[in-house]
Amino acid sequence: MSGKAYQSEYRRMTAIIDCMGDGVIAVDKDGLVNYMNSSAEQITGWKQEEALGAEFSKVFSLIDAETKKALPSPLPLLDDAGGSVGLFPGTMLVCRAGNCKFISASCAAIKDDRGGKAGSVIVFRDITRKKKAEEQLRKAKEEAEAASRAKSEFLANISHEIRTPINGILGMIDLTLMTDLSEEQLENLLIAKNCANSLLSIINDILDFSKMDAGKIHIEYISFALQDLVSEIARPHAVAARRKKLRLELDFSPQIPKYIKGAPNRLRQIIDNLLSNAVKFTEKGSITLSVQKTPAGPGEEREWLLFSVKDTGIGIARKNMGKLFKSFSQIDSSTTRQFGGTGLGLVICKQLVEQQGGKIWVTSELQKGSTFSFTLPLVPGKEPKEKPKRKAPFTKTARPLRILLVEDDKVNRQVMSQLLKEKGHLIDLATSGREAVKLHDTNTYDVILMDILMPGMDGIETTAKIREKEGKLRHTPVIALTAFSLKGDRERFLSLGMDEYIAKPIDLEELCLLLDKIAEDQDKKKTDGKAGPGERRYYGGR
Repeated sequence: MSGKAYQSEYRRMTAIIDCMGDGVIAVDKDGLVNYMNSSAEQITGWKQEEALGAEFSKVFSLIDAETKKALPSPLPLLDDAGGSVGLFPGTMLVCRAGNCKFISASCAAIKDDRGGKAGSVIVFRDITRKKKAEEQLRKAKEEAEAASRAKSEFLANISHEIRTPINGILGMIDLTLMTDLSEEQLENLLIAKNCANSLLSIINDILDFSKMDAGKIHIEYISFALQDLVSEIARPHAVAARRKKLRLELDFSPQIPKYIKGAPNRLRQIIDNLLSNAVKFTEKGSITLSVQKTPAGPGEEREWLLFSVKDTGIGIARKNMGKLFKSFSQIDSSTTRQFGGTGLGLVICKQLVEQQGGKIWVTSELQKGSTFSFTLPLVPGKEPKEKPKRKAPFTKTARPLRILLVEDDKVNRQVMSQLLKEKGHLIDLATSGREAVKLHDTNTYDVILMDILMPGMDGIETTAKIREKEGKLRHTPVIALTAFSLKGDRERFLSLGMDEYIAKPIDLEELCLLLDKIAEDQDKKKTDGKAGPGERRYYGGR
């Protein structure tokens, strides 16, 4: 190539490199700068005429972003690497003005005609904006996580504060229902109990929505008899329908296997909500709950269950269909507000259906009625093992226990103690954690019912004190009775030394079954001697 052609090619390549967005610096074999493009000037703050002949480490001075300590020049590494060298993340360039910029860079050796090292070239990019954006995203993520934690704590506290008085209300109603009442008094108390249960249902909707929003909803798959479950779900709604002079019909396909594998509790939640809405929004006519088997579609291997709830109610206008299945959304405040509700029921149904692999939809015509339908995969199941029969809640126990009830709320203390005395148990009361520890020191109890949230020494600390005093030779079963009811609470309480957990409002039937199981276990230990002192057992509550 002639000298003129070489100069022309050099100018062409220089123009191309000058147009690059990345900075380019070339150094000779002694590490002195002999070229900078315009982007390198902009990033470093050095002009080419100032940098030419200067040591590379002066123009390209690096520090670690975290420690602020100087980093060595990458050029000597090229002798050992034999290829190209990059920089570690978090490397910053000290600019001529003293400010620093995050950069990404790589450098490579320039070979002469004989293959020897003639110099090096460094290509680098200013990534300060990217780093700042990443930092902002990180902070936003941390703030969002903190907000989510705060929301969970808030909901847990709200749940506790609301469930505690509801527990007292339902307990006092149950106690009063055990007395001699006139028909009018009985009717009034049953209405009051329904109102309290409706309030509890609203709280559960809000908590369920929060758990779904956080992706923490739990779905447990077991084998169960589908037709028995559907009939059980429909029974209370049939009573409500009769009060409005409506017909509630059940259409269950005989082709469906008796036992299927699924999530019965979540299925109950979905059907309960759809039937409740159907009864609520229907003034005359009928409601039909249909369960059918549908064949697998093209390319599908599994069959499906199709659930439908059809009513002859007020229906939904086409313009309002888009408001369904959306959070806190209700169709028309002027019409449906009279029926109440949180606007969360259908949102929860949608998420529960989708989490189980199905889909949900609605067809409706204003003033003619609606049909809400959803599908779930059909998975045949096996006959489940027989569960212990639930006893009537107010029959006397065959095996009285000596129980220490630890509860700081006066109403809950009164309700629980009276209900358990009616069952025939012997009850000692403690209004605080310290009082519970003192009573435990001087008495022997078959079981301790422990409230969690108490002033001073809470239930967790109280249980820890009791476990410390008992050591390895003694173990009194402790059941947490608490208004906390978020997913993971039971596991947390068990890990802290408790033996079981029941959420408020207390299901007396469930509690009594648990107490009977503890009594049975203790009697067995006395007779067979297989369970050693201090052995911890889990009793399989909810």
